[in-house]
Amino acid sequence: MKAVLVNTLGAIDKNTWDSIMDSNDGMTSYDYLMAIEKSVISDYRYFYILVYDNEDELISAVPLFITEDFSLETPVTNIYVKAICTRIRRLFPKFMKKKILFVGSCLSGCQINIKDNYDSEAVLKLILKEIDLLAETEGLKLVMFKDFSTNTNLMNDFMISQSYFKVYNLPSTYINLEVGSFDEYLNKISSKRRRNIRYKMRKNEKDISYYVVEDYIEIIDELYTLYENTYQKSLVKFEKLNKDFFVNLKKNLGANAKVITAVFDGKIIGFVLFICADSSCTNLRIGLDYDYSNEYFVYFMLHYKNIEFAIQNDFHRLYLGQTSYKAKLEMGSELIPLVVYTKYRGNPLLNYVYRRMYGWTLRRYQVPSNI
Repeated sequence: MKAVLVNTLGAIDKNTWDSIMDSNDGMTSYDYLMAIEKSVISDYRYFYILVYDNEDELISAVPLFITEDFSLETPVTNIYVKAICTRIRRLFPKFMKKKILFVGSCLSGCQINIKDNYDSEAVLKLILKEIDLLAETEGLKLVMFKDFSTNTNLMNDFMISQSYFKVYNLPSTYINLEVGSFDEYLNKISSKRRRNIRYKMRKNEKDISYYVVEDYIEIIDELYTLYENTYQKSLVKFEKLNKDFFVNLKKNLGANAKVITAVFDGKIIGFVLFICADSSCTNLRIGLDYDYSNEYFVYFMLHYKNIEFAIQNDFHRLYLGQTSYKAKLEMGSELIPLVVYTKYRGNPLLNYVYRRMYGWTLRRYQVPSNI
């Protein structure tokens, strides 16, 4: 076996990449990752590790990215911790900011898919070797395997044996939609939640219309303004997307990238952007006009319309992402625990310090009932 590092997804054939990815996970697809690469998000530089067998058949692949200026408190939801970091940065702009090599996609988690009948540990060793070489070349100390949703014993034991430590990050969410209708979905959740949903729908639908928009490029300026509204209000701010991402997503995924818009008196007051795969939909971003959103429960209604669309089109799962857990649990979501494997290279003492720091600040995510 051999591993190859490339700095563009264009170095590999689309069908070859997709052949080893889960067709139910749109966020690992070639088209989705290429839309990210084309969009020049933040200062990110992208790399991909490709593992081949002795017959030059691709058996595993994983995306990576490097950022020069990551705020280490980004996943922390404690407002006091964030406030302290903000104040200190007024005097010391680089406080708690690091150059980091992330394993995984910047807009999704990390999944290392390995073809059946191959030695998984041998493949992982090759991947880690390439990561170490890249980190050494770039002068990087901090490496993070970002948001694993599958925490197998093999992966966990192997990463720990390589001096990585594990912490739990903000969990993701999904709704199981193996139902025949929206009414059947409602009947599967608690009566209290069902009454709450019906109340919000009655209050909302007489004044606001909802549309599934296939070609949203013509309204991109309105959508982006709403997205910026929501981004600025977010407690946990991941990377800020640009308009190019919305455009490239549509160009690359075609009919598999859509928005649902909420329209009041001819004005778009909210939207949800999502992508479709074989049997699932994934909610990527939402945007709201806060002059209307609270009064008309627009956030909730956009999700209900997303659920309704998924059911009507035979998608069995809707992934809703991280944060806003109270609202998503009310809709019947389940939590997906996510873990991050981290290593501070070349300094066991600092590796221990980072383990203690993240272990303490993110400890609540280890127990789902704490969300």
